[in-house]
Amino acid sequence: MIERTAGWLYSEPRDAGSPSDGYLATLENVLHFATGHLNRTAVAVAYVVLPASVSPWQMFTALEHAAERTCAHVARRFHDVPGLTAGDRVGFREAEQLINAGQAQVLVTPSIAHLAPDRVPDAWGYQTPEGIRAWLNARGVRLVLADDAQVPGSMPRRLPA
Repeated sequence: MIERTAGWLYSEPRDAGSPSDGYLATLENVLHFATGHLNRTAVAVAYVVLPASVSPWQMFTALEHAAERTCAHVARRFHDVPGLTAGDRVGFREAEQLINAGQAQVLVTPSIAHLAPDRVPDAWGYQTPEGIRAWLNARGVRLVLADDAQVPGSMPRRLPA
């Protein structure tokens, strides 16, 4: 099917404004197949920022449920406490190493606010919400954000846009 679709890419659509139904159906099937394959084989890491007094395991369970549709399993779980600078977040550094090594294709977290440190030294300047998204995109890593209101024990930290 993939070979047939690749062949069609050169011959169809003749009119880009109105591709044939067969062309659209084939592309939809290939997309469905490819997405299913990625989801069955992708490995995720979970990352959360929680106070030291809160156990992260309930949060990790909720994050695993949020990631079920996008990966085979959550292989590693990391957490840090609030208020750390970018360089002091040991959990994030470990998750970052796995991502940079290509050993994780999905990063699951309650919100983008959990990924961006409270204080960012100049040397770690890419760790803004936009910088983190660009870093993940450059490595082909999907970001799964669970809704703060639906994840038990999550910290409602909001960053300016």
